[in-house]
Amino acid sequence: MATAMPSEDDIEEKSSTKSTRYVCPICLESLRTPRPLPCLHIFCEDCLQTFITAAAGKNLDDVACPVCRKQIVAPESGLPYDKWAKSFPINYYLSSPNEIHSEIRPEMESCRFCERSNKNIPAEHYCKNCAEAICEACKNLHQIVPSLKNHNILTLEYYKKNPTIPEIDELCPLHPSKVIEVYCLDHSKMCCSVCFATKHRHCTDVKSIEECAEDLPKDVLKLITTKLDSLLESVEDEIKEKEKMSEKRKKSREEIVVKMTQCIEAAKKNLDILLQQFESDIHRTDSSDESQLQNILKIFQGLKTSVIGDRQMLESAIKYGSKTQVFVALEKVKIQMGDLMKRLSEAAIGSLTGTTLTEGYRGDFQIVEEVCKLKSIGTVHPVSSPSTEVHVILILGLMDTLRNVPDFLSRQQLNNVDPQTIKWVEKWNYKLERKYCYGATVFGKNIAVVTQNKKIVIFNEDGGVLCKHDVPCDGRPADINHTPGDENKFLISFQKQRSLTEYYIDKDKITELGKISLQNIVEGFCIIDDKIVHASKDHVFISKWDGQLKESIPAMLKGNIAFMSGCPKQRAFCHSDGANVFCRKLDQDTVTKIPLSQFTERPRGLGVDFQGNVYVCCHSPDKLLQISHKDHSVRVALEVNCYTIAFHPDGMSFVLIDLDGNLKFYNLSE
Repeated sequence: MATAMPSEDDIEEKSSTKSTRYVCPICLESLRTPRPLPCLHIFCEDCLQTFITAAAGKNLDDVACPVCRKQIVAPESGLPYDKWAKSFPINYYLSSPNEIHSEIRPEMESCRFCERSNKNIPAEHYCKNCAEAICEACKNLHQIVPSLKNHNILTLEYYKKNPTIPEIDELCPLHPSKVIEVYCLDHSKMCCSVCFATKHRHCTDVKSIEECAEDLPKDVLKLITTKLDSLLESVEDEIKEKEKMSEKRKKSREEIVVKMTQCIEAAKKNLDILLQQFESDIHRTDSSDESQLQNILKIFQGLKTSVIGDRQMLESAIKYGSKTQVFVALEKVKIQMGDLMKRLSEAAIGSLTGTTLTEGYRGDFQIVEEVCKLKSIGTVHPVSSPSTEVHVILILGLMDTLRNVPDFLSRQQLNNVDPQTIKWVEKWNYKLERKYCYGATVFGKNIAVVTQNKKIVIFNEDGGVLCKHDVPCDGRPADINHTPGDENKFLISFQKQRSLTEYYIDKDKITELGKISLQNIVEGFCIIDDKIVHASKDHVFISKWDGQLKESIPAMLKGNIAFMSGCPKQRAFCHSDGANVFCRKLDQDTVTKIPLSQFTERPRGLGVDFQGNVYVCCHSPDKLLQISHKDHSVRVALEVNCYTIAFHPDGMSFVLIDLDGNLKFYNLSE
């Protein structure tokens, strides 16, 4: 259920609970004059210059980033190594207000313009656009020169007491001499004038950066910062887990070596030789995996650093920057997350899981009694245990949110529309082969439906059938959702079962990939960030992606299956007990209760639209109800027979299915 838009204080208050501060990966201290490399990793200027100078002493043509090892070339052709660090831009988002002034202009007492003419004139003002301290005469010059006339000039005293991020134009990464001016919503790209003229001149939805910044909803900022917090928590957990894994491997290695040593010490000369062979075998077998584990641990430590940086940058932009800078900061987070996903994918993290050497030892300690007859005392093979990569799910969810920022901008004007005036238009319909279809999901430009006779049908946005398969399963399907970040993967729940089954589906085949075991029965379910919210007939459960139960909520749900719905944008979910609809935030205990008894006695399917309005399928009488997100008033949205409803993630289209297998697809009326 939609709630009031968060203020900047809300975000600041939440972030204040975080004790982590972004630090330089080299000196591990708070950043001093933060300078980002092209790979977006950030270092102190002095640390970066020291690192570059050391690398230059090895006669290298380029320098590798200390975190991700990406090769960095000179910022300018022919630039000496000792000038590299200062040539990279300052990241003002990660500087505190006091740092901004001390780092940018420590010599603010003099007019910077006049200094270039070898004049020492006291500065009295500060131009935010030029990011320079200026004297009275240069201020007057600003008011005369047309190109400077609209610059924002403050008194130097006021500027020092009220620090802000300087208004410095963002340069185009493809055309460094040009300034970012517009944003193409068709391609989700920031563009300079050259980019626009060469690659986006035929695009139909292009806005200035300022327009986009004005249209950006604050609740999107809170959603992204919340996702960054969740990702940070997950990464920290992964780091702890990998450190424990390393310690466990070390301990098991030591235990087995010590035990074998005790046996061999009682033997003769040949036992000493075999002991050396045994230790060599262990180290040889384990060195490759241990090296991989340490590399992965470094990746996660770098990932943690990046996430903290993105969180700090976005928070600083929200608190001290302009709306344009907030928008640009979001785009930078999107670029950074994409790069992180690529690095995680290339690292093949999933191939290394919780392994030990003790189980992998194939020898027998008693066999040393026959050692004089042996030429080997066994081999070592690590044994793996399953591992769930929650951080990947969180990054995919964050990337989905960042990719949807253009959608938020495109429909921002719709958020002020009165819920009472929202109208829906039927676009197409389809008759399913079987009655009693409960599970449906709308994603991208497609719709997937799973029926009680174990069939799954996928439609395109125009109602064409893309594929139809038999679902390989033992139970009766209850609900379906697509896996975050991959539109070919689906999770399906089955009645009276305690697991979700994941399938890969394309036009040619359906393949079962595995199961997510849960502690409780799951019928209706939704996915919000790294949580699975699922329902049985008498409870709603919140579980982690690895199946661990986080919260259990008593709730008597009516119908053939336990219907519920989630709204990832609002991080909220809703369910019904037959007389009321209950809505609550994922991270809050406050529950909103909306009575329905005067409208229907048999509420079934639930859905949430782009505003946060809740829709309720009524099995009797036949109608679709709308509950307003503003005042919780209830009205009839459609006079239609319906049992199941599933909204697109953008909340601007949905599918309705009745018990006779009639499927109808609706779009928001223009």
